[in-house]
Amino acid sequence: MLHSEFTPHAFITLSNCGGIEIMLNRSADGVYYRFNYGQDNIQDEEIFEAEIEYDNDEDATTYFAHNYGTHSVPYYLNQAMRIA
Repeated sequence: MLHSEFTPHAFITLSNCGGIEIMLNRSADGVYYRFNYGQDNIQDEEIFEAEIEYDNDEDATTYFAHNYGTHSVPYYLNQAMRIA
């Protein structure tokens, strides 16, 4: 994914300093995302790709996971705010 093609559709706030920008892929079964904390060099920030997964609860909550070496952290799409 090129930075010029990355157009965020939503944002998940992780702290008062920033969070994760999210773009759905064309088939809507995955996301492209990058971390944005207001840094000046946002074009140098890595863009990751993840598959959308579903919890086995009755609501089938959707999320994607970011791998941090030995563990992964889920980020739930119901916590995302749509960017107009």
